[in-house]
Amino acid sequence: MTDASDYAEIIREKPWCWACGRDNRQRPKFWAGAPWYLQRAHIAAGSGTMPRLVDRRAIIVLCPLCHHVHRHTGGQVVKVNGQDVRTLGDEHTLWIKCVRDPEHCYPTWISEHWIGNPPAPNEPTWLRDEYASRQGSAY
Repeated sequence: MTDASDYAEIIREKPWCWACGRDNRQRPKFWAGAPWYLQRAHIAAGSGTMPRLVDRRAIIVLCPLCHHVHRHTGGQVVKVNGQDVRTLGDEHTLWIKCVRDPEHCYPTWISEHWIGNPPAPNEPTWLRDEYASRQGSAY
């Protein structure tokens, strides 16, 4: 198991949202006065698909907006403070984990802890250009 210090270290190592590329200074205007800081996010949304483990293999880094729109199934459009935003699904967070944090991505371990079968990883392609504009490359 990955220890708690490695779990805590993840944001300091790669201090940007692994989905959209935003950092702590890039709050969207429509986010208004809500707090804005990078967050550890479990790769499985909500409850019932994977235990909430304090383990780096189970988490990614997301900004508050991307964390807010993480659902079991992604790609739908939801309103956030009047703005249309596409949701991230578990299939997207699994892809993000393996591409942005490959040294801590263990598909077999994830399958062993997932309740049922995990979805096939799938890139959230609508975020590719946004990520690249902030981080210089999508990969």
